[in-house]
Amino acid sequence: MSVRDRQLLRILVADQHRIFRAGIRALLSESGSWQRFEVDEAETTEEAMAMIAKEAYPVVLMESPINYLAALIWFLRRYENGAYCTLPHVIELSKASYGEVFTILNADAETRGLIGPFKDAFLNNTMEMLDGQIASARIPLSRLDSPDFYYVLSGNDLGLDINDPLSPAVLCLGGDPQRQDALGPVLSLFIDRLNKRINQSGRHPCALVLDEFATIRATSVLNTVATGRSNDIIPILAAQDMTQLTQQYSHDEAQQFMNTCGNLVCGQVNGETAKWVSHRFHANAYLKTTVSVNSSDTSVSQTEQAEQGVSPATLAQLSAGEFIGVVADDPDVPLELKGFHAVVSREGENEGVRRSLPVVGVVTEDVVRENFYRVVREVEEIVQKEVKRILGDPALKKYVVKR
Repeated sequence: MSVRDRQLLRILVADQHRIFRAGIRALLSESGSWQRFEVDEAETTEEAMAMIAKEAYPVVLMESPINYLAALIWFLRRYENGAYCTLPHVIELSKASYGEVFTILNADAETRGLIGPFKDAFLNNTMEMLDGQIASARIPLSRLDSPDFYYVLSGNDLGLDINDPLSPAVLCLGGDPQRQDALGPVLSLFIDRLNKRINQSGRHPCALVLDEFATIRATSVLNTVATGRSNDIIPILAAQDMTQLTQQYSHDEAQQFMNTCGNLVCGQVNGETAKWVSHRFHANAYLKTTVSVNSSDTSVSQTEQAEQGVSPATLAQLSAGEFIGVVADDPDVPLELKGFHAVVSREGENEGVRRSLPVVGVVTEDVVRENFYRVVREVEEIVQKEVKRILGDPALKKYVVKR
């Protein structure tokens, strides 16, 4: 497929310095070998919001919401040694009034630079631009503003050291197709942090099983796939189709996922994925005999021909439970036959011993709601305590933001 035949991807670059906007445009133009781009620019967040209201942009690159959210997270990370550094606390802190939150962040030397443009916009009374910038951060966070999310994302009852030799554990994360937009970033956050914690030497052997992997974006899995074997980690990635990966990852990232994995198990697939899988199998060589007859002579010639061991048509006609694949061997246990074509049969209902999962704790609706109110109260107390401390300190009083 030529570049001209590929679908056009519209990108909006907004709220960044013109030098950065030009750099992003140049970078995207260099990637035109596999994707067609059309880049629109907006000087301010307000202009960007108006453009988004008129047209749908699959990709929007905006800097201000990221800086604002980073300032909130970094403040909570340093406040009382991170005792309140959770995503629910960040969401509640983002709801504080402009004067209070800007005063708190402006008094901290490490977050002062991040919120400088917001503070200036507030002092200059350019509220339309400021509201657009803050809304760009608050709107995505509002999808997580619920007691259920707050309960899961707060507290210290869940650890990510699942391959701790002294206390190995099983962690199961589930999604919901109806809330995919809200759950996607949360699942990606958990998976990225999980990969950094488990991919260390001297840990208990573990498996990282990611079903429907194409529905989330977690680039840290690339490093685990490449280096996890040396740390006794078995990453298992399951996706419906290779093209599905390109919806969450770039073309190069999707190719890296597919090419780095040593083992391949494939069911019924079509199109580009079937062609790619067929190339993973060796070609079969055979002699083709050609007989030529003319009025004076008859000649027989033989030529060596090659045909695909597994054709895309074969992959497209696989039945349910039928798989074709390639397995990677080990230096201590080499395999002469690495390719396979097999049918997976389900176990009988009465075969094997099945045990129920242990009940770790009983969670009621009252417990979930009380946790929600607790987070709200804690953030209100943090804001009141910090504002009072800043107003009472002569050295910090100059950083108070008010009109």
